[in-house]
Amino acid sequence: MTIDDVEVEVFGLFVHWLYAQDLPQTAIDMHHGEDITAIKALLLLWLKAVVFGDRFLAPGFKKAAHNRFINHSGTRRPWYELVTFAYKSLPNDSLILEYMVDAHACFWTVKSDGKKDVQERSKVPRRFLVDVMARQQVLRYGTEPWEEGDFSLCAHHLHDSEMERKSCPTRIGQGYDPTDD
Repeated sequence: MTIDDVEVEVFGLFVHWLYAQDLPQTAIDMHHGEDITAIKALLLLWLKAVVFGDRFLAPGFKKAAHNRFINHSGTRRPWYELVTFAYKSLPNDSLILEYMVDAHACFWTVKSDGKKDVQERSKVPRRFLVDVMARQQVLRYGTEPWEEGDFSLCAHHLHDSEMERKSCPTRIGQGYDPTDD
């Protein structure tokens, strides 16, 4: 039997798991390597193993690969290539997708993206970016930060003077009384 769309490395992990009921240790597992290219490749391998386990109804293998992916990812923002693959390959309710959103919301900074990252960022699914924005909102405020009437259009207008700002129709229209200033 040939499975054309399954990589040899992923199938090798599965065969090892069938015999040992555990995933093999890699050099990065044992030495906590710092080679970014190797770490990305390993994380992609674990993601592909999760997809394989889900597709071929091997929940124990899927769980082992899932947990290995989370453990190796740790407390860093996920690389965009991995995000793109995960969003294309995993179900919408995947805990890995939730992890990626949470990790990105917690650990991403503008400075953490190099030139290549900026290019890869443009390829991530829109849903990921929206999920990250929503998660950052919850992290920042702990809950929904504003009621419908709290959002001020006036705050986004350009005003020539403080007096013009105080008499802005959108500010007054939202129940603001300019005599309160």
